[in-house]
Amino acid sequence: MARPRAEIALPLTGSEPILDLNYLYQRYAVSLHMAENAACFPSRSAHLKLADGYAEQIAFARVQTAAEAAR
Repeated sequence: MARPRAEIALPLTGSEPILDLNYLYQRYAVSLHMAENAACFPSRSAHLKLADGYAEQIAFARVQTAAEAAR
């Protein structure tokens, strides 16, 4: 599950968590790049698993964002 990187106080709404999708996309891309350039299978596998985890967090965040926008 994606966690907020920061919280910001907005006027009239109080403090709301902000999920930084750009951060998740950047980490996903770095993980894929590291997997592509890994020297051995265990390293490649570890980086691909990280990329899969980031992909899950991105998918969850997109669904959550869409649900909040529909309210």
